[in-house]
Amino acid sequence: MNGEQNKFRVKEWMIRLNISRKELADKIGVSETTITNVCVERAMPSMQLLFDIAKVFDVDVRDLIVPTKGNSYTQQQVDKAKELLQQSLDVLSK
Repeated sequence: MNGEQNKFRVKEWMIRLNISRKELADKIGVSETTITNVCVERAMPSMQLLFDIAKVFDVDVRDLIVPTKGNSYTQQQVDKAKELLQQSLDVLSK
C-alpha cells in the first residue's frame, strides 16, 4: 500500500507457523484469494476475519496488528535480541 509498512502480520505468522494460504483459508472458511489480499494488503480484513485468523494461529488478535505508537519491532528482530541476550547470559554463566 503505497510503500508503507504492512499494518498486519498475517503473512509473518503464516511463515512462522508454516501455514499455507490454502490451509488458512480452508480452516476459516474463506477463499485463498481473501487470504492473499490480506497478506499483500489489497484488502482490509474485517475484525471477524482477524479474530478467526488469530484463533487458527492460537495468538492474541493484537499480535496480528502492527502497533501504531511507539517502537515497532518485527518478530525477527525480537528473536535476534533474545538470541543475543541468551548468548550473553551463557558467556556470563561460565
